[in-house]
Amino acid sequence: YSFEDEDGQPQDRDTGLNRNALMYVTFEGYKLGLLGLHLKSDPSSDYANQRRMAEAKIARRIVQREIVQRGYTPIVLGDLNDYDPDIADRDATRETKTRVIRSLKNYDTRRSGDELINAAAKIGRVADRYTSHWDVNENGVRDGDDVLTMIDHILLHESLAKYHTRSLICHLTGLETSDHWPVIVDLSLPETDD
Repeated sequence: YSFEDEDGQPQDRDTGLNRNALMYVTFEGYKLGLLGLHLKSDPSSDYANQRRMAEAKIARRIVQREIVQRGYTPIVLGDLNDYDPDIADRDATRETKTRVIRSLKNYDTRRSGDELINAAAKIGRVADRYTSHWDVNENGVRDGDDVLTMIDHILLHESLAKYHTRSLICHLTGLETSDHWPVIVDLSLPETDD
């Protein structure tokens, strides 16, 4: 990936996926391939944005080659550290400067449309759409200047959409536990013949 450094000089770097997990699950005849990601943080930095785009490109290859080609239905989830331009965020001032989420949702560019959908679309109240807390003044307390935004996502394969009954973000844990809250998705999968 390429970016301009603080002096405006072009820089080229290589990257990999440093924090990720790939899990295959067969549940009641449904073969699911879950790719958990923690992509480069700081959606306001050009360096971080370019690195995150390169990481997303690697993740797309994993979805195509390691999940889909093995006959599993992909689900991509985790701290993607970016905003989904198709899902309204609680903080309307936050918007993506990359195509990270779009490229993950449309991992197969040979066909039209997205293969993955963001489960957050089922969260009715925009005010509830936040998964992370940025403690701007680092005082360990939630203050008015802190940023609450949605940078953690669960991207479901479109074939699961009809079984997707609910999504929510559990805001019960305190900041001493984590600066992120979990996204929960309910799927009501019918029985299969397998």
